[in-house]
Amino acid sequence: MYICVVCGYDQLDYPQYEDGFAMQTICPCCGFQSGFDDASLEPFTIEEYRVKWIKLGSPLFSSSVSKPKGLN
Repeated sequence: MYICVVCGYDQLDYPQYEDGFAMQTICPCCGFQSGFDDASLEPFTIEEYRVKWIKLGSPLFSSSVSKPKGLN
């Protein structure tokens, strides 16, 4: 299992980055997609995406997951 660089969700099936390349992996917890959210026309840094997600109330991207432990 792999850990999301944004929210810490530790059940990703695939890495978000491998050998410095974005793998287009979407986190089912926060919705961050490596290679998209950090490379779009208005890209976010990982920290900016995290701050934005938290300001929105840390909504779950998928109803099939639980928030990571320790996330308030």
